[in-house]
Amino acid sequence: SAGIAGVTIRNGRRQGSGSGGGIKNRGSLVVLNCVVEDNSTLNGGGGIYNESLLNVIGSTIAANRASLNGGGIYSSGTLLLSFSTIRANLALDNFGQGGGLYLSGPSGVRNTTISNNSANNGGGLLTISDLTVVNSTIAYNRANRDGAGLFNFGTTSMYSTTVVGNDADYDEVDGGTGGGVFADTTGGHRLITVNSLIARNTLRTTLVYSECSGTLEVYGSNRLGDFNGCTFAGNGSAAVGVVSRSSFGALDDNGGTTLSIALLAGSAAIDATTTQGCI
Repeated sequence: SAGIAGVTIRNGRRQGSGSGGGIKNRGSLVVLNCVVEDNSTLNGGGGIYNESLLNVIGSTIAANRASLNGGGIYSSGTLLLSFSTIRANLALDNFGQGGGLYLSGPSGVRNTTISNNSANNGGGLLTISDLTVVNSTIAYNRANRDGAGLFNFGTTSMYSTTVVGNDADYDEVDGGTGGGVFADTTGGHRLITVNSLIARNTLRTTLVYSECSGTLEVYGSNRLGDFNGCTFAGNGSAAVGVVSRSSFGALDDNGGTTLSIALLAGSAAIDATTTQGCI
């Protein structure tokens, strides 16, 4: 096991078929209060490639590039990500998945902002495994095809999370849907949303809104810009409502550990959640 604290890892270039432009982890690694930026690989994991156990705390993973999957982080092991920023990472290939995060192992994301990342599918993040997202912000990510904010091909549980301003079909070439979230429900895949906000997500950088595509399993009290393209399971219509797209601000410093999106006075999302116990 190892730990890295208070370090900047920059301008790493992984050549050939190797993965992990900045860091490649095959053991147990803690990354604490670090910056991993402007690294690249011709394979997966522009910033970090994880095959085992990775715990990222209070760190910034930014402006990394992968030719294939996981511009910021590619994790096939277990990933724990908290109080961190995943920003402006790219999965460059025409088939690149997961601009910010590509997750094929069990993962937990808490109090983290994932913003301005880009990929073919899953601009912010794409999961094909089990994922829990809590008290986080997924904003202003882009996908040339589907799931600009989140592309779910596993089982994702999303609690008290904001998904705003993401844009699918960004290149206007092959079509796309799910500006906010894309929920694949084949093979028993599930996207569970609890007390979350999904609004002001678009297609083709226009005011064609696309909050979600697929089935959301909803509990608590969730707020969406509209219901077009969405179907609901779980508690169904009792757990969803509409919120005005002008009732919250832009991504900004609102006093937390990462940038977030504040609700404006009079927003229907204020005090609209219900108690769901500990997560």
